[in-house]
Amino acid sequence: MPLAFEFFGSTHLLLLMLGCGASYLLILLGRKHDALASRLIVTVLIAVYPFSLLTQYDAYGMLEIETALPFHLCDLVAILGAIGLLYRRQKLCEIVYFWALAGSIQGLITPAIPSNATTGIISGFFVHHFAIVLAALYLPLARGWKASRYGWIRAWLWLNVYVLIAILLNTLLGTNYAFLAAPPEGGSLLDLMGPHPWYLLTLQPVALLLFYLLQAPFGYGKKSREVSSVK
Repeated sequence: MPLAFEFFGSTHLLLLMLGCGASYLLILLGRKHDALASRLIVTVLIAVYPFSLLTQYDAYGMLEIETALPFHLCDLVAILGAIGLLYRRQKLCEIVYFWALAGSIQGLITPAIPSNATTGIISGFFVHHFAIVLAALYLPLARGWKASRYGWIRAWLWLNVYVLIAILLNTLLGTNYAFLAAPPEGGSLLDLMGPHPWYLLTLQPVALLLFYLLQAPFGYGKKSREVSSVK
């Protein structure tokens, strides 16, 4: 049944605290038992999308093309995060790190949740976004992974490739992947960047700046340190 949800209301704050607590515990676990923690995170990353489809079908009795295809930014980051954690691919891990911490984390602050969302939909949304952010934080905090010196630029360029494909799909299918066709209902951080379509231009320097700042912990002239293999 529908659940009352408002930004920074009691439900929102409770889910944020639970998610932060679970993420902290998994990072601690990963420092001593990386293989176990990694597989737990990967399992959630893989399971969360079909779970969200089931909860939406159960709530509305149908699936729209925009939710049936895993092409929202966070859907892709979840898939890339699972592959990156399992196979330790440097470039995939860089995309997950920069995209999640610059973009997906905003979904936790201003979640795009329908007003008639059920408990399952809301729970799935937060598990999905926390799993993505956790995967990004897990890399440097549990594994000691480092982004390469040009990782932030590469991640920004790949983001633009995604944006171009998403705009094409939005035009062909009438969808709103990555909120490139319209801002989410109920408000978001996009509201601070001007009306559509102008915020598409504003997002470019903002994303580049965020990626640049996220590169700071690793330095701007150091060589990358590849993630270690699963033991």
